[in-house]
Amino acid sequence: MKIQFQELSKEQKQIAVLSVLLAIGISYATYRFALVPSLGAMRKAREELGEMESQLRKAERLIARRERIVEDLEESSDRLGQWVEKYVAPQENRLAWATEYIYRIGREVGIDIEAASEVAVGLVPWQSAPETKRIFDPYATRIVFRGSFFDLVQFLEKVEKTNPFAIVSLVNIAAYPTDPEHHNIEVRLVFPTWAEERGPRDIRSPPKGVLQQVDAGSGA
Repeated sequence: MKIQFQELSKEQKQIAVLSVLLAIGISYATYRFALVPSLGAMRKAREELGEMESQLRKAERLIARRERIVEDLEESSDRLGQWVEKYVAPQENRLAWATEYIYRIGREVGIDIEAASEVAVGLVPWQSAPETKRIFDPYATRIVFRGSFFDLVQFLEKVEKTNPFAIVSLVNIAAYPTDPEHHNIEVRLVFPTWAEERGPRDIRSPPKGVLQQVDAGSGA
């Protein structure tokens, strides 16, 4: 049964109007004090979630970058370790190590090494500064043999190919009176060797402070 508004009494009409107004008020109060704060909280939560996701992605990139740097350092350390074992004169038996290498190279190029000995090295630049601590020091050897100019070239080329760390510091050629095609040849080779209180341990781990610098740079 439908009730016409016009058929209501004045008191009933007032009650109906008040009921409608009350319903509207309740709806507005619900929206204003419940839904609006909830929507604002939801927006804030979404913003915070987006910020967290951004920070997480950044952290993942930094972690991946650090891991790559550590891997590169480890690979470089391994490679340098192989070079050191092969090319650097050990602290113990340096002369034996150097002469074995020199005589072997001589045999490979077909010359007879007459002598191989240790010689003193003059003051090198970094030794004049005590505060400068080097990992390697120079170790000089004197090599004497008789041969042609071609023999000398072959010997030096072989040294260059078999030990890229070796330095030719002197070549002296003197004529041999009874054999014009062959000469008395002196070569001085300088090899790297470990400095005092240094050794392979110094290249087995990343240099001191490197990872701290990486972390500091990543946080910038």
